[in-house]
Amino acid sequence: MDVCLSEVDQLTGNTSEKLKQLQLNYLQINASKTKELVVDFRRHKHSPLQPLNIQGMDIEAVDSYRYLGVHLNNRLDWTHNSDALYRKGQSRLYLLRRLRSFGVEGPLLKTFYDSVVASAIFYGVVCWGGSISAGDRKRLNRVIRRASSVLGCPLDPVEVVSCDQFYSFIFVDSLTANKGLISVSCWSLFQLHVPKTPHLVDDVVTYWLCFELLQND
Repeated sequence: MDVCLSEVDQLTGNTSEKLKQLQLNYLQINASKTKELVVDFRRHKHSPLQPLNIQGMDIEAVDSYRYLGVHLNNRLDWTHNSDALYRKGQSRLYLLRRLRSFGVEGPLLKTFYDSVVASAIFYGVVCWGGSISAGDRKRLNRVIRRASSVLGCPLDPVEVVSCDQFYSFIFVDSLTANKGLISVSCWSLFQLHVPKTPHLVDDVVTYWLCFELLQND
């Protein structure tokens, strides 16, 4: 359940309504596995929030939570997620080096990188790629550079992969669902998301112009 209310009593009442809706749809929440993640950016926190109670059980409040493989925290800054991706990338990089030590090279080694290493590093990159800190981006790119030295070929850094997957997702989804869904607002979104890299901006302009031509057909 995604609940975002400012008052504790409203939160409790809203949760009760959500529980009733679940029961009407023959669904039951497992209170023992439910966690509470509070995002509160108020400067002056007058009193601590009362614990959320579901089915007579106080729900544990946590600072971070793993949801569908993506780590979210109460600061919404992707720090925990970047740490998890970095550790996983390092462990997968070890496997890549071991394969090379066994004589595996060329396209087969690159296939292993794409399917095992890159899939771990870039998991959910459409969500976090445009908003992680510069320090976290450098750490992930360091893993990619190490993998590049193992493979002996250049690899795309985080910002390039993020950009490619982001506007590919936008255009594919729009063209299959509704050709007229994205126009100027999409271009404004790209301007916010795409790093200030000339060839990336040129690619975005090309995709955007192609989309406009298809939209006017």
